[in-house]
Amino acid sequence: MLKLLKCLILGLLCWMIISVSHNQQVSAAEGKVVVVVVDGLDWQELDNIKSRLINISKIIDQGSIGLFNPVSGGVRTRNNTIFTIAAGRPSLAMPNSHLIMQGDENFFGMEAAGFYQAITGQEADGKLVHLGISQLNNNRADISRFSDTLLIHGIKATIIGTADVNGELNRILANVVINSRGTHADGVFRPNLLLESADLPLFQKTNFTLLENQLISRWDHNQLFLIELADLMRLEQVQTWLTPDIYSNYKLLFYEELDHWLGNTMAKLDRNSDLLIIFNPAPSAGKLTARDFLTPVIVWGKGFTEPILSSSTTKRDGLVVNYDLLPTILKHFEIVERVGVGGVIVSSGQGDISTLIGLNNNFLAVYHNRPIIIKTYIFMQIIVVALFLITIICNLPIRTYISMALLLLTIVPISLLVTAVVNKSLTMIILANSMAIGLLLYLSWKIEAKKSLSGFLFIFLLTSVTLLFDLGNNSFLMKQSILGYDPIAGARYYGLGNEYMGVLIGASLMTIALIYQSIQGKSLVLFKRSLVPISVTIIAFIGLPNLGTNVGGTIAAVFGFGYLLFKLLINSNKTYLLGLAGPLMVGIFLTIFILVDMNRAVETQTHLGRTAFLIKQEGMMALVDIAIGKINMNIKLIRYTYWSRVFLIVLGSLAVLFYKPPGLLEQVLASNKGLKVGVIAVTIASLTALAVNDSGIVAAATMMIYGAIPLFFLLLNIRKF
Repeated sequence: MLKLLKCLILGLLCWMIISVSHNQQVSAAEGKVVVVVVDGLDWQELDNIKSRLINISKIIDQGSIGLFNPVSGGVRTRNNTIFTIAAGRPSLAMPNSHLIMQGDENFFGMEAAGFYQAITGQEADGKLVHLGISQLNNNRADISRFSDTLLIHGIKATIIGTADVNGELNRILANVVINSRGTHADGVFRPNLLLESADLPLFQKTNFTLLENQLISRWDHNQLFLIELADLMRLEQVQTWLTPDIYSNYKLLFYEELDHWLGNTMAKLDRNSDLLIIFNPAPSAGKLTARDFLTPVIVWGKGFTEPILSSSTTKRDGLVVNYDLLPTILKHFEIVERVGVGGVIVSSGQGDISTLIGLNNNFLAVYHNRPIIIKTYIFMQIIVVALFLITIICNLPIRTYISMALLLLTIVPISLLVTAVVNKSLTMIILANSMAIGLLLYLSWKIEAKKSLSGFLFIFLLTSVTLLFDLGNNSFLMKQSILGYDPIAGARYYGLGNEYMGVLIGASLMTIALIYQSIQGKSLVLFKRSLVPISVTIIAFIGLPNLGTNVGGTIAAVFGFGYLLFKLLINSNKTYLLGLAGPLMVGIFLTIFILVDMNRAVETQTHLGRTAFLIKQEGMMALVDIAIGKINMNIKLIRYTYWSRVFLIVLGSLAVLFYKPPGLLEQVLASNKGLKVGVIAVTIASLTALAVNDSGIVAAATMMIYGAIPLFFLLLNIRKF
């Protein structure tokens, strides 16, 4: 291991020397970007009426389309999701985030510019003033990096339009262009951009004629245009007054007016140098209630030649995230600075609107079925472990049934992986997994009958190999698995999710431990020689940017495999050495992975590289903010997720077994040294994952299943073997 450590350090130093480079300032490219925010835009509605929308159909045919994930730091309200765009990371809007006004507008009896000066002590240096800027600054809600970056590079931006409803201000979108002083040079919300509908007094609609005039007057003086069109949102608020037919007619009228205006806008744009982005920033009230969150996004212009969108955040055809928007605009202007944690939107795949509707249905199936399946699995674990304790303490005559149930618990994760392609409905999921679990349980039970723990070894080896193969295949199965990750929830979109990270580390550690225990002689010698490359390979699969991209998993794996190698190869009791070497090895692996990612193209970078650039740009406070966010998430999950119950009941069961039945645990561990090392290695990796991962309790719980269950099985059957 000493030689390996020296080689890794030497290789890392060489890599760092080669990789060191200075970012050269790139002047902003010419061209314009028009961003049109259309609240209420819906793919199904567009698909139904696209034959009547000549210009929108043309934009879709010539450009790229996708599903827009409007994430936020909480509930996906319009204010929260748009504020997330402005902040460049999942955020929550402040109570006064929407109070952005023209300086000459009236606010509590005085001009907004005067009110701004009264609360900030500085004169307004632009047409727009943010009356909530002090509140944002007091809460360290930095929304100005994008606007300030544009100013540095000479890019001028303007905003036209408003989401006001019957006099109630809502200019949350203007946060995107507000600078660090809380002002912006140009923009217009009033007067007369909204018209009272002659046919429907309750409804205010966009004055497209005036909107066009305002756009024309600003066209030669700006490069970035934000256009706010909230007619469908305002219409939804008066829906209860209307019959379904009247409501549909007003919707169609808006789409036709929008289509005509977009035709005029396209005529001003050059497809080879300009960019047109159209998106819905948040689900409608009805969609929000139905928990159908994904909305449409369309990009037309320079660089977007393939029909389907993707991004470096999701790495999934058809799906982008709202905080990808600003980095994409900067990339169009050839500005290299980073804003927030988002990636860059690109066109990458083939398909059409029906493709996106089908993709959304698949995402919804995972989103709605995932809690049901996972809660059922967790409930099974709690019941089986509880029955195991009762059986072994009270000596109940149901050992065979509990033994089979214990084996079944380790089969469920691999079953949920290999049957992922049929996650279309709850019925199909149950049927497919019932057959897969039944088959694997039959095979492993037959194998187990021949030799103690051989059935577990079969399942663990199958699980480990399948997961590694899937990671090498761009996580094809994991992306669709109920136990993988939920793209709508947005915690992870690619790589190795925390549930399967725990499964992979736990299963692979126990596979090595059980093989070590089951062989001897020359086979054992050869196996020992292969342990280091096997362990390094698994850690690489977990952490490399183009594979697992799981930082917390990398750290947990280093400590888990470090202990395993230390005991199986060196067989020393100086375990404290692992505490010294572990952090060093973690640093080496993570530095290599980050350098690999940072030296890739922006479009292909993962969150590892983007986070490193963010820290480089914003300093250590960015790292502190990330750490605080991860700690808060972990505390929240420990308090509320059902996985914490599994983790606690498994640890509690191990604690009970130290005392009852007396001496039984010591006897089993003494006669199964490989198993003992494996269980301790899994426990170390599990506690490490709990400490360093933002959802560490999930990984810790799934990991402990593989360490504890074989031990429980042996304790239950000690008289048999």
